[in-house]
Amino acid sequence: MKKMLPVCGYAVSALLFLSYVMILGTSLFPKVCAEYRLYYIERELQDWPGYGGLQYRLGTPVVFRSTEEDRTRRRGNSWNSFEEDGCWTYGGHSALYFSGIFQNPGNEDGGAGNAGEEEKKRYVEIDVQEVREGAVSQVCANGEPIGQIASAGTFRFEFPQGMPEGDILLLEFFTDGFGPVGEDARSQGIKVREIIIDDAVE
Repeated sequence: MKKMLPVCGYAVSALLFLSYVMILGTSLFPKVCAEYRLYYIERELQDWPGYGGLQYRLGTPVVFRSTEEDRTRRRGNSWNSFEEDGCWTYGGHSALYFSGIFQNPGNEDGGAGNAGEEEKKRYVEIDVQEVREGAVSQVCANGEPIGQIASAGTFRFEFPQGMPEGDILLLEFFTDGFGPVGEDARSQGIKVREIIIDDAVE
């Protein structure tokens, strides 16, 4: 009986150690959704989008106007406040986050996504209300340059055919020439009104 006590003690110690390792591994590599990870852990999002809030359905407008109740919650940290006619990028880098873009081959509710066997090219359309004088913004998708904005207007940029599939699409604006606009001392580059991602059929 006395010989069994050390063995039981070792067994209990081993189980406790394994439990500790499992708990430590879970804390270092938590299995959480993209929204939770980006907002609470990596602190990359300016607004809490809610669970599943970064999911995107093709053809749905992403709105940046303060007058709209459904204005976007996809913004990274480097954006100015919403205004009635749009939202200015802040400083030299601003980002938006989308999930499911390259996992869903089309829009199940209709539109260009239901074009059968025809070849589809996915694009992003950016409606720009205003650009600070002298500012130029390079638009990138998951690190790949797709276009440039240097004036107000609506711009359509196609995503590269070889875009890797993944959970997150990171749409970034790298802006040169940002700064104050008029008497507004905030650091501003381009003012975005609305963004749409969809498929163009050729």
